[in-house]
Amino acid sequence: MNTVLIPSLITQPFIENAIWHGLLPLESKRKACLSIIIEEKNDTVYLEIEDNGVGRSFNYESKKHDSKGTKLAMDKIESLNKLLKGNDYKLDIVDLFDELNNPSGTKIIIQLKNSKE
Repeated sequence: MNTVLIPSLITQPFIENAIWHGLLPLESKRKACLSIIIEEKNDTVYLEIEDNGVGRSFNYESKKHDSKGTKLAMDKIESLNKLLKGNDYKLDIVDLFDELNNPSGTKIIIQLKNSKE
């Protein structure tokens, strides 16, 4: 049986940011979409949170948003890697752009290592 250590509330700040800072500012520009995908590849679980919102550059330009939740999630990943003496837990934030290079959302990829029991 495989188990995955998922830190408490690791996805919450990213889902909340996607809604509040990505999708709500869209207003009527396009239909809002938020997807959450959990996928296992080899011995790793990937949690992907993707929105088609206004993108992070919009929020930084308009009000310099500083997410405490994002910092806490990144700190949890770093602490897990130190505790387990490895680098198996990762968090990537990818800014998405359309074909005209306009911001078109954000993708969060959280990588968690399976431990076999």
